[in-house]
Formats: sequence, C-alpha cells, structure tokens
Amino acid sequence: MQGSEASIGIAQQFRELSASDWAGVVATFAIFLYLIWSLNQFDRTTLIPITTERVLVVGASSGIGRATALKYASRGAKVAVMARRAAELETIPMLELTSKSPAILLVSSAAAIIPAPTRSLYVASKGASLLLYQSLAIEHPRIKFSNVIPATVEGNFRASTVDGGDTKEEAKGVLKRDYVATCCVDAVDRGVKVMFLPGRYRLFHLLYWLFPSVVERGAARKYNWQP
Repeated sequence: MQGSEASIGIAQQFRELSASDWAGVVATFAIFLYLIWSLNQFDRTTLIPITTERVLVVGASSGIGRATALKYASRGAKVAVMARRAAELETIPMLELTSKSPAILLVSSAAAIIPAPTRSLYVASKGASLLLYQSLAIEHPRIKFSNVIPATVEGNFRASTVDGGDTKEEAKGVLKRDYVATCCVDAVDRGVKVMFLPGRYRLFHLLYWLFPSVVERGAARKYNWQP
C-alpha cells in the first residue's frame, strides 16, 4: 500500500507542474541527452592524420566507390582501389594489426532494411551483407565498423529493371554521389556505426515494424509494382 500511495503522490506532483516547470524538465532532459551524446563522440583524425591514412576502396571503378576514393585522395590519403569480386574481408587482420585506428565502411542500401518489389535478390544480398558486417563488428571490437544506408542514389541502376521507372539520373529527389561519398568519409572519421541517408529513413525503418502494410504500399507505388 505504501508503494501505491507513493506512486499516486508522484503522479499528483507531475499533474500540478506548470507550463514553465515542464519547460524546465524538458530542457534539463535535453541537456542530459546532449551530454551523453558529446561524451560518446569519436574523432578518428586525432589518432591518424588524414595525410598518412591508408584507405582501401573496394568497388571503386564507378558510383559511390569511385567518389569516395576521390574524396580520400583529395585530402592526401594513400588510396588503393579494387573492383569486382575483391576479397575485402581478408584485409581485416591486416588492418587490426597495423593501424592505430582500423576502420571498415560498408555502403549498404535502404533496401537492406525496407523491402522493395522487383528486387528480391538485390535486397536479400544487401540485408545479408549488412548483418555480416554488424556481426564482424562484434567479433572485432577494435575495428570501427561504419554502415552507411542511403536511399536512391544517382546512377543508371534502375535503367534495366522491370519496374519501368525513371533512371536515377532522371528521377527526382535522388541523392548525389558526391554527397554520399562525403557522408561516408564523415562516418568513418567520427566512428558512426549506422548512418541513414536521408536521416528520416531511420523512422521509415521503425515505421515498417509498426505499420508494415503502409510501407509496403508505398514501396509498390515507388517501383510501379502492381501484382
């Protein structure tokens, strides 16, 4: 009974708070969250000067990979480029043993977390690779794994798909390759585990688990899919 009375008393006190009191509570909570966030910030460039950084970019012949390689090269990093079936996972032991701050970046896709019609194999491969890298992050805690999850990026990926939609150069609202590459470099520098591009896609991911039918209808419209 004493516990119940205490709970009732606390609830009564909250009901009696004025608007200014609530504003103070919210401000205090916001400051608390900011302090937690700031304490968890990471800056990789303090450990490795950008001009001495060694970067391996897999899939660097075009698209985001090429743009990312150019970003690193422009700031003075030592860049090695590879493309097509590269055994990138073999670099993990080398990175862990020889780098002051080893880091690995995966450029994934919103399709890894939000289903898309006409792309079953594509979304399956993206989802599998995302979970692979997330699992490797647990197995290799000394390596900073960053996963960038962009929405549609400019390019000609959709030109040969069955949905009959615009190619990405023609579609509206797509992400620019250079912007995505800049975000990729920033994610590695700051040790960001997961970065959604644009940021609202983090909410879409949550929305799918709350209202899957709504997201599925939206995906069907986006890809011009009519079963």
